[in-house]
Amino acid sequence: MDTKMLASSLLSGKVPVTMDLSEAGAHPQGVISRACEASRRLQMQNPELWRKLRVNDDDMLYFLFEEPLQNFIRMGEMLRKNPSASREFINAIENY
Repeated sequence: MDTKMLASSLLSGKVPVTMDLSEAGAHPQGVISRACEASRRLQMQNPELWRKLRVNDDDMLYFLFEEPLQNFIRMGEMLRKNPSASREFINAIENY
């Protein structure tokens, strides 16, 4: 899923955001810290996606989507590690 699709889903209300963005004005260092930590996790879990997002610094927005998309992230990781499990992956998506 590319950044534009994620942003579109967020704006349309399809992906719930678990962080109150009003905190950004009061504690910008905390928001920056969360963004950096999430980017590092993404770099370790999915280096290919991280590189694609990193080009435009979009990796720093990953923390907004990390929790709501956690099930899909795990399924993608499972598929990358075991491509023969594609049927299980498809069933998991269909039953989500």
